[in-house]
Amino acid sequence: AGCENQNIFPASVLQQLFQYTGGVPRLMNLIADRALLGAYASEQKKVNKHILRQARDEVLGATQIQTEHRSPLKLILLLVLMVGIGIGLWQMPLPTKAVVMQSPPSKVVTITPKPKLEVDEPETVALAPEPTVLEPKVEPEAKPEPAIMEQPTLPTTTHKNMAFVPVFKAWGVDFNPQTDGEACEFAQTNGLLCLRQKDGIAAMRSLNRPAVLTVADEHGQTAYTALLILGGTTTQVATKDEPTEISLQQLALQSFNDFTLLWKTPTGYTAPVRPGHSGALVAHLAEQVTKALNQSWIGAPRTKYDNTLKEQVKVFQRQQGLNPDGVAGPITWIHLNQSNHIDAPSLNTANP
Repeated sequence: AGCENQNIFPASVLQQLFQYTGGVPRLMNLIADRALLGAYASEQKKVNKHILRQARDEVLGATQIQTEHRSPLKLILLLVLMVGIGIGLWQMPLPTKAVVMQSPPSKVVTITPKPKLEVDEPETVALAPEPTVLEPKVEPEAKPEPAIMEQPTLPTTTHKNMAFVPVFKAWGVDFNPQTDGEACEFAQTNGLLCLRQKDGIAAMRSLNRPAVLTVADEHGQTAYTALLILGGTTTQVATKDEPTEISLQQLALQSFNDFTLLWKTPTGYTAPVRPGHSGALVAHLAEQVTKALNQSWIGAPRTKYDNTLKEQVKVFQRQQGLNPDGVAGPITWIHLNQSNHIDAPSLNTANP
């Protein structure tokens, strides 16, 4: 019961994605994840160019694009201004030359000294204010840029068990890596199981559970961090200290798309529930699926996984965007728990 294998990115959309990102893998992954979420929210089976464009704007913002469109206009206006100044300078000296040419009968000695000084002085005064008007426009554009570059450092640890501490805390469980042993074995003693997925941010958002992410630290080495909150543009991550808020883009750039989450298992669960199985766990599955589909069942509890129950499970899986294989595995159970509001921490609150 995993994700559905479809070619949801047509070739034309992939080409557009490459143009948006310049082929940078991390940015491609980030925009693709946002596009997948957009397609899921709009109930589209494939990502189209409109959805991809919206995803690009959410991740990168529209300011960069607008600036690129405006820069040619600024250049044209600057050229027009320079041409206007040049024409003014070319026209200004003409009256003085005309006076000299029209006065041959007069003595040149009486005309030349004072008029030239009086005409030259206003020209230099008229040109002086113009540079002071242009200079302040450049300074405000340069000041905001250094502030944008400053970002909090992604907290990481080289010990995966240590990264599980805040994840267990979100579930209301105290975990001590030094005394409680391996995290996933400890989880089973508390009615929880580990689920590891090699997938991106869209999958994390869909499963909606705090998780331990495999990431690259500041030196490019493999490390781990706990994802507690996943917002639209920011996230909260932690290791053992207080959560740190970082941008979603920074997390995507450092993530290896490999995460492990904890999920609450139903009583008696040890493996995926399949058609042909029977018992109390099958009856519980039938009850949960019927509730999630807003249906009702009149009669004795269904303890056998028959074709009717299989079709119900497949309908639910389709509604959730999962592979409709009719098998109730971890991902299907997690979505059932979310649909029926079973108490569990989510990436919206990180509190059970």
